[in-house]
Amino acid sequence: MMSRLVSSGSCSSFAVSRVISHGGGKNKSRRRLVCASSSASSKASSGSSSSSSRKKTGAVSASVVTIDTPKAQEEEEEEDVTLESLIEEVDDAMSSSSSSSSSKAVAKAPAKNSVVKAVSMKADAKPAKPDVAKAPAKNSVVKAVSMKADAKPAKPDVVKTTDATLCVFDPQADITLPEFTNRPETEKLPIIFATSEVTPWSKSGGLADVCGSLPFALARRAHRVMVIAPRYENYEDAIDTGARIGVPCYGGFQEVGIFHCIRAGVDFVFVDHPSFHRPEGSLYTDADGEAYEDNAFRFTLLAKAALEIPLQVPLNGELYGDAGVFVANDWQAGLLPVLMASVYRPRHVYQNARAVTIIHNIQYQGVYSPGIFQDLGIPDDWFGAVDYQFPPEERQGAYEEEGHSVNFLKAAISTSDRVVTVSPNYANEICTWLGGKGMDDLLNARRFTLSGITNGIDVAEWDPATDRHLGASADGTEWGEHYSRGNLAGKAACKRALQQEMALPEDPNAPLIGFVGRLSDQKGAGMLLDAIPHLVEVHNAQVVMLGTGNKDLEERLREMEHRYQNNVRGWVGFNVAKSHHIIAAADLFAMPSRFEPCGLTQLYSLRYGTIPVVAETGGLVDTVQNYNPHASQEEERGTGFTFAAGDGWACGGALERAIKTYREHPESFKEMQLRGMAQDMSWDVAAESYEQVFFWAKNDTAFC
Repeated sequence: MMSRLVSSGSCSSFAVSRVISHGGGKNKSRRRLVCASSSASSKASSGSSSSSSRKKTGAVSASVVTIDTPKAQEEEEEEDVTLESLIEEVDDAMSSSSSSSSSKAVAKAPAKNSVVKAVSMKADAKPAKPDVAKAPAKNSVVKAVSMKADAKPAKPDVVKTTDATLCVFDPQADITLPEFTNRPETEKLPIIFATSEVTPWSKSGGLADVCGSLPFALARRAHRVMVIAPRYENYEDAIDTGARIGVPCYGGFQEVGIFHCIRAGVDFVFVDHPSFHRPEGSLYTDADGEAYEDNAFRFTLLAKAALEIPLQVPLNGELYGDAGVFVANDWQAGLLPVLMASVYRPRHVYQNARAVTIIHNIQYQGVYSPGIFQDLGIPDDWFGAVDYQFPPEERQGAYEEEGHSVNFLKAAISTSDRVVTVSPNYANEICTWLGGKGMDDLLNARRFTLSGITNGIDVAEWDPATDRHLGASADGTEWGEHYSRGNLAGKAACKRALQQEMALPEDPNAPLIGFVGRLSDQKGAGMLLDAIPHLVEVHNAQVVMLGTGNKDLEERLREMEHRYQNNVRGWVGFNVAKSHHIIAAADLFAMPSRFEPCGLTQLYSLRYGTIPVVAETGGLVDTVQNYNPHASQEEERGTGFTFAAGDGWACGGALERAIKTYREHPESFKEMQLRGMAQDMSWDVAAESYEQVFFWAKNDTAFC
């Protein structure tokens, strides 16, 4: 009697196998399982063979276990059967076994007169795919066997039953896969952030806040963390290491200097090169708001330097080495993953390193003419990783280009081991045609490696109980008072201080609405300006706006201030202290963004007991729960007011509802304030999720 066990491996090294053995009768025949999907069948070695042969079949291996009884094999006949017929026979045998015996099966070793052999399938044979089978009867034993590609096949347990000998490995069994577990206390990762900006040294948006806060939270979790950024100017606390690195870039070698400082256990490394020094403009644009023409060169240089620093520059006497996790932030570091995959790994460098890309705002992608590809130092056969072809209606440039471009962000998404964005809802939005900005198809293809992790905030910098911009300051001035969730009295003092500072009537009952952000269409500043007349004329609301941006919106803000001199104040520009003052003093905080990847100011307002009124988009959906006074559970009653994004009427309506709640239901309003202030908005929460993503990336094989 003979039977076969066919176990098929997989890329995840997980195999589910089925053993079928038939017995009974003197006339025995050899039964061969015929798999329609296999182009070549694997024949078992004879029972007299002393050992089994085994061949590697790449990432997947499969094995056959043959069980023979010592009979005259020359008398055996070979009979072809299908997998379906064998499964039916097994099910029939199991049913008859369960009906004839009520005792549970006991696993025993193979009988003495049986020989168990492991025979490898040929390299070109495809493993058979098991069909769906019924659940096993009570007296059967189900086992899941996990096999690595190079591991020896395990001998099956044989289950003795009354009518037949069955050893069933059921693919429908309830198999528990290994779950992700937290890292051991002693395990730590080298983590290298590559970014174009980092607070407090350089900033143009939320990217700088993330890279200036998240690394500290990861360092507190015992990881070794480095942040690499350009040296845009002379940073007093960054010391010249004396290291000079020759970086191949744009057809030549560029020498960059390395400056270093340590804060709270995090290494901050600044890449010094003349192209980064632009005192006449901002980080990315000149004084007229036009992007620098050499931005592609500048940030190609940054990505390449970031890959060389862990290999060449020892910090605190030790290199970071080539087994860390690189975190590429936005398009400015987008070439890092593709350079690692196409240039370093073929030379056996960074084989154990992984790259994770964080998308902070998918609207900015770093798109350039395909003609610059030859200057990037990427092999020609990797052009597809950086190439993006615009649809016909959006094509620009030379006719022969046919809409092709070099897209830095696309390079990062297509070659990174993992992709993260800054809130769960934004991760969903960028996979749609409307929110993906041309990257939706690629992101959907990589959906199973995409994660959304909500940003945190610096809870030491943004704490109404200790805020250095509130209460008495070091220079002897005093503004408002500190307050906390347990004592909100100081918030009223802050409101009074802001009304005095802005020359507004000191009316404690007037609802004070604050806005801090860019005066742009994306931030919805125009919708708020449209709503002001009704809010002032009907509800006597006071509005204070701080920001700069679109010149037309700046002019409209000045017009509103002139029109409603007792109710509206605008501060065109940006001032850190004033942003703290407005968020601490306001009763309501307006954030009518058309899209918002995560948003930070709504988190600040929640922590300061200032009720946010936000559009239902991006991270605002994840962080602000709409007020519902009828919810049975208090935690479900909300922390703010939400409205449909891009709807000006809905924006005005939400602000009106918030004002009515403030005036007519003060106790409910206070409870909402306390719920918002009770939330944990620290980076420690986000750091735990990022750590999990990093370990997933390390545990997987490299994507490219």
